[in-house]
Amino acid sequence: MVILVGLLVQACGPQFETRYSYAPPPTDAGKLCATQCQTVKTYCRRTCAAEEGSCKAQQQSRAQYDYDQYVRKQQAAKREIERSPNSFLSYGACSTGGCNENCDGDFRICYSTCGGQVQESVVCTSGCEDVQPVQPVQPAYRPAQPVREDRGPQTSSLCRKGAKVEVFSEGDWYEAKVKSLPLRNGRCPVHYIGYDDSEDEDVPLTDMRRIGE
Repeated sequence: MVILVGLLVQACGPQFETRYSYAPPPTDAGKLCATQCQTVKTYCRRTCAAEEGSCKAQQQSRAQYDYDQYVRKQQAAKREIERSPNSFLSYGACSTGGCNENCDGDFRICYSTCGGQVQESVVCTSGCEDVQPVQPVQPAYRPAQPVREDRGPQTSSLCRKGAKVEVFSEGDWYEAKVKSLPLRNGRCPVHYIGYDDSEDEDVPLTDMRRIGE
C-alpha cells in the first residue's frame, strides 16, 4: 500500500512528492491494532475538519463586524462604500494542513508500534530532467515487536468515554475507566478505579482489554 503524503514545491525548479508505503503487521493482533490506528487517524482528521469549520465561522463573523464598522465610518464621512464583506474575509489562519500532517505522522508511529513497516520515499514529479535519481529513504518507522496475542482485541469501542476496561501496567491488569475518546497520538486517557487522579495516564490501545477477558 502506497500513500501520497506531501508535495514539496520549488518556484522555478523540480517538484517532489513524499510517499509512504505500508507493510502490515505479521500477527492478527498487530493487524487489529493497525486497524485501530486508522480509526484514530480518521477521528483525528475529522477533528481537524471541525476545527477548520469553526475557524471559518469565526472569520466570517469577524469579517461582517469589520464590514459594518467600515460602512458606518464611510457613511459618517459621506464617502462611497466601495468594499464588500468578502474583502474583509481571510481564511488563511484556518488551514488544516498542519493539523492533518500531525494526524498522519501519529498514524505512522502508531502503525509501526503495532508491528507494521513504514517505508518513506521522495519522488520527483515535475522538472526532473536535471535531477539525480533519489534513493529511497530507509524506514523511519521501524516495526516494533509483534503485539502480544494475550491482550485481547483492541476495537474502537474500548476507548469511549465512561467505558470500564482493564489496563496492563507494570506486569498486571488494573480496572480503569475511560475518560475520553482516543487522543491524536493513538493513546486512550484512563482513570484507574480506586486510585487517586494523579495516577491517571494515557495508555496504548494495545494495553487495554474488556473486563473479564
